[in-house]
Amino acid sequence: GAVGPATSTSPAMSVPELSAIDRKRLDFDFEKICCVTLSPVNVYSCLTCGKFLQGRSQNSPAHQHCLSEGHSLYINLDTKKVFMLPENEELDDPQLEDIRVSGGGNILEGIDLHGRKYTAGFIGLNNIKANDYANVSLHALLHITPIRDLFLSVDFCNSPSVLLRNLSSAARRIWNPTPFKALLSPHEFMQAVNLASDRRYSINKQADVLEFMAWLLNTVGRDLAAHHSVGLVTERLQGRIQVSTKQLRPTEMTTMLDATFQSKTVPFYYLSLDLPPVPLYQSSSGEFAVPQVPLEQLLSKYDGGQLSQRGDLLQAFSLEGLPEYLILHYKRFVKTHLIWEKNRTIVSHPLIGLPVLDSKKDAHHYDIVANICHRGEAEKGHFFIQLLHPATGHWYEIDDLMVRQMPAVNIPLSESYMQIWRRK
Repeated sequence: GAVGPATSTSPAMSVPELSAIDRKRLDFDFEKICCVTLSPVNVYSCLTCGKFLQGRSQNSPAHQHCLSEGHSLYINLDTKKVFMLPENEELDDPQLEDIRVSGGGNILEGIDLHGRKYTAGFIGLNNIKANDYANVSLHALLHITPIRDLFLSVDFCNSPSVLLRNLSSAARRIWNPTPFKALLSPHEFMQAVNLASDRRYSINKQADVLEFMAWLLNTVGRDLAAHHSVGLVTERLQGRIQVSTKQLRPTEMTTMLDATFQSKTVPFYYLSLDLPPVPLYQSSSGEFAVPQVPLEQLLSKYDGGQLSQRGDLLQAFSLEGLPEYLILHYKRFVKTHLIWEKNRTIVSHPLIGLPVLDSKKDAHHYDIVANICHRGEAEKGHFFIQLLHPATGHWYEIDDLMVRQMPAVNIPLSESYMQIWRRK
């Protein structure tokens, strides 16, 4: 709605409404869009409940929220000016200074009603039977900032999509700054997944994280676009790749691209990276050395100059468009003689500033924000996740119900299966 002029500015004084401010519910790091109109223009935060609402005029969402909920104080997210509604009066009080300066005074850590320490957004998820693959995927998805912000700021309780309704509920419980308990049972979310996937995924049967994450992104993206006209998933996570293919004749030896290659550009949600084969022979010390490979070497698969052969097809890949959030998948599991084997190669990489080249040889730099790992044997192990807390720079490892802070230097030493990188 349009902004009406403030009738006056109140100096420092005792205002009863100040006692209604709940600093625990304020978080200005979310995307600044109105939770009613989805507009990024002229957005305020309610200082009682933390909702982002547009405008101050009589027909604005903020004004209507004031009348319906009785919440009186609102801060402009751009100017940091505070207003009392419905009087539309600017308030200048020293007690508001910590909110203006710190951007919300958000409490990141606390103790639940059972005395357990927790950090909002970094809580354990119960592995009911065999749903660790879904636990790590849920955490990874809800730590992608624009997706998290969408499900926290928009009410999906009446959405036709059972998946969106339950994903929104899970987001609010995971990111709840004052939970009753510092853990979450994802039973309702998994019921929605089971229904939406035609029983392909459940709590009773282990599944591959890559396949599940691809299904989750496609389904969430489709439902958001179909029911709410929101293209957030494709806008932020989907890139474009040019695939050049040539069919080889038996006598032909081809070492470079030529005019006979057929090219097409296709969208992608993730890039799969091939790990070098595990050595078959022991080292001089009598042990099998765990090989290491730099991530930049694996990414050269997509620089347009490296050819790979699949049967009688010769292919080259180049990145036409890179997304804001880049998902990398490491091919750790290989099936040989009807048995799944695990490649334990360690991939070395920086934590910040990873250069990724597009088809024009321009470098786009990425910082890692999530690292999904696999522990154990190929068919008997389980998945866990390592997540960055962007506000503090701390890393947390979440293995079902176990949550612990970990040194950042250990991230590249883990057996990563999937990673999420954010473009700088």
